[in-house]
Amino acid sequence: MSQPSKVRVGLIGFGFLGKFHAEKVEKTNLAELVAIVETVPDRISAAKAQFPKARVVSSLAEVINEIDAGVVVTPTKYHYQVVEELLLKNKHVFCEKPLCPSLDEASRIKSHFLNAKNCVFQVGHSERFHEIWSKLKSSQNIFKDFNFEKFISVPSVVRIQRTSSFKGRATDVDVVNDLMIHDLDLINYLFQKTPMKSKIRAHGFKTLSSNWDYVWAQLDYKNLLAEITVSRYHSEEVRKLEIVNELGSLVVDLLNCRCHLTTKNVHEIQTITYEKRDHLLIEHTAFYNSIHNKTQGIVTLDEGILMVEQINLVLRALSE
Repeated sequence: MSQPSKVRVGLIGFGFLGKFHAEKVEKTNLAELVAIVETVPDRISAAKAQFPKARVVSSLAEVINEIDAGVVVTPTKYHYQVVEELLLKNKHVFCEKPLCPSLDEASRIKSHFLNAKNCVFQVGHSERFHEIWSKLKSSQNIFKDFNFEKFISVPSVVRIQRTSSFKGRATDVDVVNDLMIHDLDLINYLFQKTPMKSKIRAHGFKTLSSNWDYVWAQLDYKNLLAEITVSRYHSEEVRKLEIVNELGSLVVDLLNCRCHLTTKNVHEIQTITYEKRDHLLIEHTAFYNSIHNKTQGIVTLDEGILMVEQINLVLRALSE
């Protein structure tokens, strides 16, 4: 049986994250990087040196007829115009998070997608690909006398902390779009819940940029209260999620790939470790498999739009 032809990919944006996306395209062995679109001279030179087989151009229009799919890794404010151009030409789209800044743009992207022919759309929400989530969601007995679905079905409090030192990048967006979006998506992915719009509180500080650099938010869901803290000028790097309820406490250290559980039935702290995975490679592999198999993206356009809505709710609470 013959192998399907490789997906011809155009990468739009060769900045910090774009370079990593470019590396993953061909690593899947399912796709070929045929074009890179970039306008910054230093990045153009770097793209040509690192990927000599790819055609490096300054506008998508120059190569759009030579590609099957576009990977969008530009600054967020340019996502809409790039995605629109791709969909109008019936190209598959893998767009990094967040999908776009506004719900109006998200709505227009949805309209273009519905009018496109057989296009796969995937949004880059990578934090849901930690191995721990698949382990917890599977039927494996990774902890003694523990069922994850039953555990999260009772009223719970979720605390999430995502802090890091200043990296000197992504200051064109606030920390809600940059970091908190990961945690909002994780809550949606794990609990399949959306927050009550009238019950969102948020406080924050603009310290190193003109955008929010530190934000604390409290979101009320049905049978779930979530507290999320994100910072990009913190003294300690932390990525931790904790679920507490009447059945016990589950703590996932996403930075160190470690998970701790205490329950009322087992009077000891149970701890497991798990493998660190290449989330970006998983996303790219899923994207090209979706194209070959004609299935929807592993993170759908609707899920991306939901995150745009929730981000805007948090930002509205901050402004109030």
